[in-house]
Amino acid sequence: MRYEHHRQISCTHPGRRPPASRGVERICQLLHRKKDIVQAVYWDAEELTAAPPPGNYVAKSALVPRVTMVAAYVQQFVRERRAIRQRTVARDVMDELARHYSTTTRLQLQLPHNAL
Repeated sequence: MRYEHHRQISCTHPGRRPPASRGVERICQLLHRKKDIVQAVYWDAEELTAAPPPGNYVAKSALVPRVTMVAAYVQQFVRERRAIRQRTVARDVMDELARHYSTTTRLQLQLPHNAL
């Protein structure tokens, strides 16, 4: 434990790096380059990792306002389509909202012009 701790501290000291991995040694053989050069490139490249693609956790701007009147209208629309066993997807709901709410309704709800 003490040896590993000391080794970890010495490797994290500024200017010092842990020893090269076997992969670096193999690359040296394949490229016919010195170990120091390959290791320097390896350490520089290791710090530049690609960012993982974003998950679906970020809040997105809402196209539909969170107003009781809109929620009630969407509920009614979906229930009517369910009563006749018609499939309803988000595109259907968005089209219906765009048809139902006119410019005057947007002004009453104080929505931005491109909200729907």
